[in-house]
Amino acid sequence: MIAYLLNIAILAGLSGWLYTGVRQEKLARLYWPLWSLKILAGISLGLLYRHYYAGGDTFTFFNAGKELAVLALNDPARYVQFWWTSDPAIITLPYTWKPNVFFVKVVSLFNLLTANNYWLVSAYFSFASFTGAWSLVRALAPTVRRNIHIVLVGLFCLPSVVFWSSGLMKESLALGCICGILAIVLPMYYGNKGFSVLRLLGALSLLFLLWQVKYYYAGLLFVTLFAMVVTRYINRKNLSYNFFYLAIFFIVVSSMMLFAISRLHLNFYLSRILQVIVDNHDAFVAHSKPDRVIRFHELSPHVFSFVENLPLALVSGLFRPFVWEVRSILFVVPVLENLFLAVITVVAVFWSKLPSSKKDAILVLGVLMYSLVMAVLLAFSTPNFGTLIRYKIGFLPFLVMILMFGNPWLRRARY
Repeated sequence: MIAYLLNIAILAGLSGWLYTGVRQEKLARLYWPLWSLKILAGISLGLLYRHYYAGGDTFTFFNAGKELAVLALNDPARYVQFWWTSDPAIITLPYTWKPNVFFVKVVSLFNLLTANNYWLVSAYFSFASFTGAWSLVRALAPTVRRNIHIVLVGLFCLPSVVFWSSGLMKESLALGCICGILAIVLPMYYGNKGFSVLRLLGALSLLFLLWQVKYYYAGLLFVTLFAMVVTRYINRKNLSYNFFYLAIFFIVVSSMMLFAISRLHLNFYLSRILQVIVDNHDAFVAHSKPDRVIRFHELSPHVFSFVENLPLALVSGLFRPFVWEVRSILFVVPVLENLFLAVITVVAVFWSKLPSSKKDAILVLGVLMYSLVMAVLLAFSTPNFGTLIRYKIGFLPFLVMILMFGNPWLRRARY
């Protein structure tokens, strides 16, 4: 009981501290409802896994973290040694994949803090996700001003984003890190805040944490931000701009960055990456029902095979499952989200105007590259619809924001 009350006090204190930084009265009115939404979503996720799935990753992570917490209490030295070495001889965990092992280590810290209370651990991860998202809302408020409702929709009104980025899941930590990084970088990008070594270190720390749990999010996000900075710096003296010229320049810089990274390690070589993607694809297909996966045409670890299947991967990564592919009540809400995304995409393609400033244009290019590449990679490597719905929250809120900002009707609404 003491641990329970102590952690409630800690969460209340942290939440209250975050609330004191709200400057806009209208945003302040939304803080506690949105905070409650995230906490309740985390609880709902736990109940779903307990009563519908009868187990799953969230409880496996918790139980593995509990084992590590027991080790920490009984043999602190070996616990610290495991943090640095991940030596399976010290303790046997249900995971061997490095990102999962690292996440279990993080979970064990909260197991220790909460005396192994799943719901309190879940609340901490929900709060971490909320903190990142809310920080991004606050960071963008001075730039988007009366259109802040679009940011709120992207981060807090898409059910799958709210649900799968809450509770004891890697996605909670991942989306919190992504939003936190953007909350630090974008104000400097727009000139609302000057360059600061402390802010840079904060962004790099979050990027490192993101790399540990979702390295493909972190890698692509780094390339995107790097390309945005280089593109803006080199074109800073041009008072006017040509969107298509910027697009070509941005693509060239991104491609060069990706090529440079691919030469740093054998595992990043193109042939190696394609083989890993195919292996992941085959593993998901083998363990999924035939009507709940994307069916590619003879996918193999060759460039031409990926090019052949690229259009299907892009459409599937963005908009599937379709309405006629609903096989479970849990798919209904994501399908409605996909319909919404399809509609605003069509409107953006045919009716949106090009960005009016160079800064906005480069940001749009960055979000589009990050989202489209991520959609393709996830479709190829995780073709199971259920997993795809969960993983796409790493790009979906930002893509929705950009498309809504380009929508002439949605921009007329005022917050």
